Amino acid sequence: MANGDNAGFRHLEFNSRPEVFKYSGRGRGAFASFPRNRAVHARMLLEQVQEVREEFENVRAEREDAGIATPFGLILNVESEAGFPLKFTSLERAATANRPEVSLLNVRQQTTEEGLITKAAIFVPDGQLVDLAGKIERYADPDRDRGTIDDPVPANAELVGNISRIGVAALDALWTDPEALVERGEPVWWECWLKRSQVQDWLDLFLTECRQLEIEVDPGRLILPDHIILLIHTNREQIENSIELLNSLAEVRKPRPCSYDLAALAGIDQHEWVDDAVDRIVWPSGGAAAVCLLDTGVNRGHPLLEPILAQNNLHSVLPQYGVADHPRSPHGTQMAGLAAFGDLGNLLNSTGEWLQGHQLESVKLIHSGRDHEEENYGFVTQQAIHLPEITAPDRTRVYCMALTREDPNADGSPSSWSAAIDAACAGSEEVDSPKRLMFISAGNYIQFLDGYVYPDTLLEAKIEDPAQSWNAITVGACTFKEEILEDDVESQNATVVAPAGGLSPHSRTSYDWESRWPMKPDIVMEGGNLAHTEADEIIARDSLELLTTNANFRLRPLTAFKATSAATALAGNLSMRLLGHYLDYWPETIRGLIIHSARWTSEMLENGSVDPFRAGASQAVESVLRKFGFGVPDEERALFSTQNEATLITQSELQPYIKTDGSSTVSLNECQLHSLPLPKEIFLQNPDIPIRLKVTLSYFIEPNPGSRTWQKNTKYHYPSCLLRFKVKHHDQPIDDFRAGLGAEIEDPDGLDANATYLYPGWALGANLRGKGGSLQQDIWEGTAAQLAEMDAIAIFPAKGWWATRKFPEGHECHNCHARTVRYSLIISVEAGENIPIYTAIDNILQVPQEVLVEV
Repeated sequence: MANGDNAGFRHLEFNSRPEVFKYSGRGRGAFASFPRNRAVHARMLLEQVQEVREEFENVRAEREDAGIATPFGLILNVESEAGFPLKFTSLERAATANRPEVSLLNVRQQTTEEGLITKAAIFVPDGQLVDLAGKIERYADPDRDRGTIDDPVPANAELVGNISRIGVAALDALWTDPEALVERGEPVWWECWLKRSQVQDWLDLFLTECRQLEIEVDPGRLILPDHIILLIHTNREQIENSIELLNSLAEVRKPRPCSYDLAALAGIDQHEWVDDAVDRIVWPSGGAAAVCLLDTGVNRGHPLLEPILAQNNLHSVLPQYGVADHPRSPHGTQMAGLAAFGDLGNLLNSTGEWLQGHQLESVKLIHSGRDHEEENYGFVTQQAIHLPEITAPDRTRVYCMALTREDPNADGSPSSWSAAIDAACAGSEEVDSPKRLMFISAGNYIQFLDGYVYPDTLLEAKIEDPAQSWNAITVGACTFKEEILEDDVESQNATVVAPAGGLSPHSRTSYDWESRWPMKPDIVMEGGNLAHTEADEIIARDSLELLTTNANFRLRPLTAFKATSAATALAGNLSMRLLGHYLDYWPETIRGLIIHSARWTSEMLENGSVDPFRAGASQAVESVLRKFGFGVPDEERALFSTQNEATLITQSELQPYIKTDGSSTVSLNECQLHSLPLPKEIFLQNPDIPIRLKVTLSYFIEPNPGSRTWQKNTKYHYPSCLLRFKVKHHDQPIDDFRAGLGAEIEDPDGLDANATYLYPGWALGANLRGKGGSLQQDIWEGTAAQLAEMDAIAIFPAKGWWATRKFPEGHECHNCHARTVRYSLIISVEAGENIPIYTAIDNILQVPQEVLVEV
């Protein structure tokens, strides 16, 4: 599309009050049931329950003989028939004044030749097995049937009918890590997910037992709505032999080390360039906004860094290692140069005054450039985030982190670390915490010696933990560097690996993730290229990388840097440019603007082979999204509107759920309908010109992780709530639009097959944009005459754990159903010809708008 007038204008804000209206949902579909002779099936299950009852008696007798009088329970494993769902939420029972709860601990899945088997671990207190037995007995009793005589439906059919076996389990049923359960013998670190309950202090029980068994406990505590996560160092036998430890746990996983990948650092000995640049820079004030680097520390003595990185802005969660960068494997100092100035070639090759608008902060999160020791990185990262906020609570800042580890599940599902980052972004980790904008690197691929095939290898190289975070901007790497400048024979005879505008040879993707998890990365930025020699070896060259500050600055102040670390630092730098113009915008809005400005290159769209607006292209578009996100951010588009490309922004909030008076049921509460200030007169004067409408909806979810959220169910969800948008069809009366929202509200990830109005022209469509996590984006392409009638957009919620989970008084999530969620709605109208869209919309916004009445 044409860029139009090069003059930049501040983005427009449309803050008229949206129309708010209520709605009601529809029923859900049928539950697939395994065909049964129910009498035989019930008898078999009751025999298995009897075996469990005998195990309770044995354990009770052993504890009595040992003089242990405290209550206990057993972990049961309940499995589904292969290929049939397990209604695992019906296995649990809430606590009452007279009986303890039967709790669902976790849900796992096993792929077999016969189909997918779902396994649920439940905790059953001693004496409470009668609840499960009663459900089976009612299933077997014809007098309890529902339905008709000709078509009876047994009681509890959806639960009991699909169960294949019930048995006592222990640590094996708590193990939700994809790797095999640790062998018995030597002590190792374990990531323990403790239950949180209103009737039992499981943390106190767990820690007391650890003290008695002399088990080492890491002091870090990551607190989430349903779990407390901590690390212990012990062997498998100690956990398996302790009823108290097992009774406290919901899940157990393997903790993993954190690492970062280093570029081949080769410096440029050009102190004169740096001295010249220092003389030309106009430095910011001490109160300026900052990029906070969560990394390996920074050597602030560098002449380009010292003026923007005050000593009191250097922090460390590792006081024994100080705040400086690692002496042999530096990383944070290279990140600092790019986060401060972008590619230093731009600064060093300029000649005029350089206005530096922001400063830096640094928190040393790890020390070694190699694998770090196992750590509760969710807790450590949250502590690192708080350090600069204590020192300078009023400073505006964004966070950059290019530290990742192997994804424990490698399918996009949340981890304790990614959940901690989601909580930090949403400000839900502590009372009165601010919301935050964070950039996380997608992680790097580094094995180029054998079997590397570009780009195929990168499609199997999955994004690393914690870059599956829903709320953070995950940054992958592309490259536009295609010229090798080194003059040695090997370099001159080499060719670049990646084409300009393509995926950087270092970048990971979510191409091979489970489709139910959000698409990542969100954006890609320059991460450098590699070269092929004539001998078909892959080599690194400085000219194919970015220029930044060197940790060993006294010897060589400049060095090359690459991969998703470099791309993440560049993204942090871009965010500071936006905040310089829009300091009052929320983190959700700056996040949305950066992603909204992104565009796919021709290379990303396979040079025309992928047309996002062609019918039937959704699979190809999803492939593009899982490799490149929404593309490369365009700084000018992010910063400014132009006459023929106007961007409108509104910051609003919505209460997604409500509990009616006298009812315990939480339902969807409201939908908000925004009238779009479109310049219809201009559009109808130019009815046939091509035009685009781009919509981005950005908000933050509060996380509630655990394996129970990995399968679709009615109770356990990872996000607190989901928001979606829908734009009125150009042939659709507004009343029909309102009435037709019900289908998409009830099933926001699916299309209404009976819709009167089809919605061609959208690049993603409702199905695909529903995979965007907590950021939804889509692009429509058509004519000005069509867009003139697309003058309304609805924002509506879908189910999350705010609506389905109840917490007691005193819990930080009590009455979470009544919470509101902030959202930023960003809309761009882009014309294919130079028409004054911006001025026309601005004039409309100057006219007082009618206040819409709630109905």
